[in-house]
Amino acid sequence: MRATTSLLAAALTVAVAFCGAAQAQQTAATGETMLEVAGAITKKNKGDKMVFDRAALAKLPQATIETSTPWNTAVTKFEGVQGKAFIESVGATGKTIKARAVNDYTIEMPVEDFLTKGLILAMKANGQPLSLRDRGPIWIIYPWDSNAELRDKLHQRRSIWQLVSITVE
Repeated sequence: MRATTSLLAAALTVAVAFCGAAQAQQTAATGETMLEVAGAITKKNKGDKMVFDRAALAKLPQATIETSTPWNTAVTKFEGVQGKAFIESVGATGKTIKARAVNDYTIEMPVEDFLTKGLILAMKANGQPLSLRDRGPIWIIYPWDSNAELRDKLHQRRSIWQLVSITVE
């Protein structure tokens, strides 16, 4: 009986390790890196970081937000990765996100925003991929039109565009 229990425990350990490796492989970036995540994360695919290309981000659960933004009044249809799904995909264990843009603009925000505010990491606007000129390739978008409490300067500052890296602390 003990040998069977030990054998089952060993098989379960191997299965769990294989599933973790398979998940990292599923999100492994093979194209041009769009987003690099470091810090307090448990899932990594490149050294001590998780690196995403467009295809890897597209494999994560997606969401759509139709909203105006503080920078334009026209309602725009934004599409991208669900904030909560993103946090889960990297196994974030910290409480704070340090997000950095291509121009080195950096903002700190609580991980809780990703989990509860309905934000997305937008990669498309009105069906078109976001370019650097359009505040892309990744822009954190909050559902401003459907949640009045998000229409403040704090959430405007957290809506970082041209996002290239995240550090979880």
